Parts: sequence; C-alpha cells; structure tokens
Amino acid sequence: MKPGSPHMRARLTAAAPAAATVATLAVAALALSRRAWGMAALALAAAALGPLAARVAEAAATWAALAALPGPKPVDLSQRFIGCAAALQPSLGNYMESVICVWAKTHGPIFKLRAFLRAMVVVTDPEAATWALSRAAGLAKSVEVYGGINLLSDPRGRPTLLSRPTDDPAWRAVRKAVAPAFATAALRERWPRVLAAAREAAGVVGVAAAAGKPLDVDALAAAESLQVIASVGFNIEDAGAIAAEKARVAGAAPPPPPVPGLDRAVDKLHTATRVAEQYIVKPWIAWPVARLLPSVRAGRAALSDFRTTVDAVLAAADAATPGNDGSLFARIREVCRPGGGGCGAALASEAGLIFFAGVDTSSHTLAATLALLAGHPAAGDRLAAELEGAGLLASPRARARDPAFPDLSRLPYLAACLRESMRLIPVAAGGTGRIVGAGGATLAGHKVPEGVEIWVPFYALHRSVAAWGSDASSFNPDRFLGPDPAGPDAARRFAPWSLGSRDCAGRGLAEVNLATALACLWGRFSFAFAEGKTGSVAEFEAGLEMAVTLQPAAGVWLVATERRPVVEE
Repeated sequence: MKPGSPHMRARLTAAAPAAATVATLAVAALALSRRAWGMAALALAAAALGPLAARVAEAAATWAALAALPGPKPVDLSQRFIGCAAALQPSLGNYMESVICVWAKTHGPIFKLRAFLRAMVVVTDPEAATWALSRAAGLAKSVEVYGGINLLSDPRGRPTLLSRPTDDPAWRAVRKAVAPAFATAALRERWPRVLAAAREAAGVVGVAAAAGKPLDVDALAAAESLQVIASVGFNIEDAGAIAAEKARVAGAAPPPPPVPGLDRAVDKLHTATRVAEQYIVKPWIAWPVARLLPSVRAGRAALSDFRTTVDAVLAAADAATPGNDGSLFARIREVCRPGGGGCGAALASEAGLIFFAGVDTSSHTLAATLALLAGHPAAGDRLAAELEGAGLLASPRARARDPAFPDLSRLPYLAACLRESMRLIPVAAGGTGRIVGAGGATLAGHKVPEGVEIWVPFYALHRSVAAWGSDASSFNPDRFLGPDPAGPDAARRFAPWSLGSRDCAGRGLAEVNLATALACLWGRFSFAFAEGKTGSVAEFEAGLEMAVTLQPAAGVWLVATERRPVVEE
C-alpha cells in the first residue's frame, strides 16, 4: 500500500483519534507524576473530548450527505443543540399527531430528522417503508430506542425478543420457541379462558350499567387483557384484576389478589410505561450521572415497583407449570434455561416483555374501538346487526348466546371495525427503525449513508392522505371489507403489527382476544360517551399520549346501556 494512497489516508484518518487520545493520556500521566494538576486536568479533558470530537465530525459529515432531503428547522436553542427530535416530548401528549404528522404534511413522506448526533430519515411512504422493513433490504433493526422498553421488561435492561437484532441467535431461538403457542390450534385449545375473561368483563359493565355510572373502559380492558395473558400465557387461573375493577366500579374495597404481588398490577404497568417513554425520548437519563436527579430516581423506583408484579407472575406461573405443557410460559422457560437453546436469553426479561405487551397493546385497542363505535352510531348499529344475525346480540327479540371459536372468523364487519381502529389509533404508534449498513442504501431515489436510522412511524403511515385517501383521518370500517381490503397495497400501508420478519409474535392471541371481547361487550350493551369526562371522539383523541404505546392519559369514559330481551310472562 503506497503511503499517499487513498486507502492509506483513510487508515491514518481512522487511527488519528485513537493515537491522539493515547498521546494525551501520556501527557496527563506525566503531568500527574510531577503534580502539575492543572495540566493533568486539561489533558484528561482533551482525552475525553477527543473521541467526542471525532463523533461530532462523523455526524456532521452524515448530516451533510442528507442535504438534499427536506426536514424541519430548529425553532429554539434546545433544538439547535439536540436536534428537532427535541420536539417529541411526552408533555405534548400524542406528539405523533401534533408533530410527526405535521412534519410529514409539510416536508413530504420522506424527510430527515436529527436527534443529537444521530441522523434519521422518517418514512411515511408505503412502498419505501415496506422496502426498509423487508428481508431484502437487509437493514439491521435499530436497538438504541428500545432502552426504555428493556428497562420496563427487566431491571438490568437486558434485550428481549422485541429489541434484539434479527441476526442474534437468541432472537431466533426465542421467536421459534414461542411461535407454536400462538398458532391457531393452541389458541383454540385455550380459547375458553379468553371467553371466560370476556364474560367476566361484561359482568363489570353490567354493574356500571345498572347503577347508571360512567365506566372507564380502558381500565376494564386492561384488567381483561391482564387476565387473558395471565391465564392463557402463564397458567394463572385468576389474576384478580377483573374482580378488583368490579369492586372499584361498585365503590367497594378490592378483594385481596389471588396471587400475592398482583395488587394494583394495571396501575403499576401504566406508571412504568410513562417512565419508559422518558428513556425513549430522553436517552441521556440512562447515563449514571442522571441518577442524581430526583425525577430519575423516582422513575427507576416505579420501574422496580412494576418488576415486583412481573416477578409475582413468574413465581405463580412456575408453580402452576411443573412440566412442559406446551404453554407460552413453559416454552419460554425451556428455551431460556441453561443449555435450552436460548443462547443467553433471560427468562425474566422475555416474560416481562410478553406480560407488558400482552396487556398494554390489546387493552388500549379494545378501548379505542369501543370509543370509535360510540362516536359513530351508524357503525355501531351495523355491528349490532351483524351480531344479531349470528345470534350474539341481546335484543327484544332474542337472548344473546356466547360466541364460539368459529364465530370469530365469521364476523367480517367486527373484524373491519377492529382493523380500522388499529389503523386510526395504532398502539405501536412510534413504529420501528432500521439502521443503514455499510455502503449506504438508496431509499425511493434518495442516497442514505451508512449509520443513518430509517424510522417508520406507524401512526403517520396510517394517517397518510397519500396512502389512504382524503378520508384518512376518518373512521370508515368499510375500507377493510370486500375481496381486496383497503386496496392492493394494504399490507404496505397497514402495519399495526409491524411489517416483515419482525412482526408481532403474539398477534394471534391479540386478535382472538379482541374479537371475543368486542363480541361479548357490544352484543350485550350499547355505549355512549360520558359528558364531562370523554365527551366525543375528538376529546378521546385529544386525550391520547405516547407512553411507549399510544394510550389514553385519563381513561376512556363511556356510559353503557344493557340490551335487555323482553321477558315473556
């Protein structure tokens, strides 16, 4: 290799920061030996800042390579320093609507964004998003943004099925292990537990309806989803959450939880997700020095409080599952044991993720669907008519029967309502990201250099007028009916479960639970907004916040009316 060749210059340039750091540390050591404290301090500071300076120069070069892409401009000092990503603050509530969607309308479906030294390209174009998330693109999953979720799932912040890179052997082992538990045959076998939870939740609605009291259906849905994941996934017969919610609605003291440690499980989870969101949008609070801040210490205490719930679930599941019975918990326990093929996967973190994701996502989706149907009476009446045709609606003409497992695939309008709800209010609103590898990539004609994160925010993708038409922000279940639901590229623009090989592993259970619960609740009750609490669809959407998932900040309050059949004398 010639001394003046480009390859030699590149190697010398790459080695320069390390060489400068070594030399500076040598100067510091010499100064310390001679007790030249001031010079030593300056040398140590230079050694620390040397790598940072190199990183800043690299980030500047990357940002310059994205010059042709449009993007938001800094509007204040914090955005000039941190980048315009500083605008994504939990205090704004649903910043996906108030910030990201506004930027997408202003700058187009592909635009650039800076988060301190990290450059991102935000994509709301369906074709570009599909390519970025496909196996063919070969882009690694961005794992930096999952630090908060890792802390939510595990006190040590270890990676999980959600946050591990696709090429990690542990990811492949855990994904392969849990897949059979979410297959149709396994779900059919355990479906009576899902139905039991839905019926118990309907009983709580009945208490509120009889008293004429508004009901927080988001809290009820969380209790129902907790019972489903506890019984179906962890073999816990009764988690006690629905009984506690029934007591709260009735104004009574909650009964002791059947499983010690599961008291206030839903409240602990929701508090913990708000803390985890802070780690996502403010990753610097994970730095050790940040623990000196009272707010950070309080947040970590809330995460530890939630971990006591997960530990209680694990202990109860372990006692209830003496062998490998094919359940979700048994499969996780087997693959995570030493020599079990999990390649370092931790039972506590994987179980913590499944418990959090299983409760948090389904519950907010069910609550959002009930709110949207309450705000669109014509759609609610049409769903009631479909349920009546299947014998699942209580009315003056007939009593409702409980749904059977085959019914779930024979209710197209119910499925369309759920899908349209997941389009408008996707709980995974923040979407996902991929890192451009060596050599860069070409995205919709744009050259994207190595190291840039391609971010696909599902909320903005689902609300894109270019992808969904002029009624993109309207509730219209009809768009998911017919032989070609929502058009030929529906799979590319509809991503509530993500896209590609990293889609939601628990999708099957979530879909079964949502369909069963909605059939039971809408078949027995009609719902309307509670004035003074959640008075309209607009108020419901205005009350959403990003807390890992997109969720109501203060509940979803509806008034239920029982559909009573005429009793013949």
